[in-house]
Amino acid sequence: MTRSSNESFSGAEERIITAKHETNSSLGFITFQVRRHGRFLVARVISCEELTPKDNSGVSGPYVKVSIKELHHQALKTKVIKKKLNPEFNEEFKFQIDNELDMVTLVIEVWDKNMMSKDKLGKKEVPIDVSTLTEAGLDYSLELDPFK
Repeated sequence: MTRSSNESFSGAEERIITAKHETNSSLGFITFQVRRHGRFLVARVISCEELTPKDNSGVSGPYVKVSIKELHHQALKTKVIKKKLNPEFNEEFKFQIDNELDMVTLVIEVWDKNMMSKDKLGKKEVPIDVSTLTEAGLDYSLELDPFK
């Protein structure tokens, strides 16, 4: 598993999956891309929008944890973006996937880091069909769910 922030997806045709809903109790939204590169699943965390403020100042210091549930590994993390409710990350994570795995669950958790604690902001678990995922990949923009 590796992480980088400056690689870009090829100029291939985009498929965008969105699930933005107007709700009063929204935890915010996460935008990310997923593609396949050989035996690797590549996840790029692009940004979050409309995150819930957790600090007394009305902002958050969000970061994102990314993992593959079936791999049972420690989550990889983005950098912390201080004092933002609409942070831009543009960080890429690579996970080596066994050939036997056709389906995996991408787990994305958004956290707030401040001096005293780490607060949960929201999460998303997304099933990914690795067997049909291509180099062109998929773009997602999804509403965050509460932690359970």
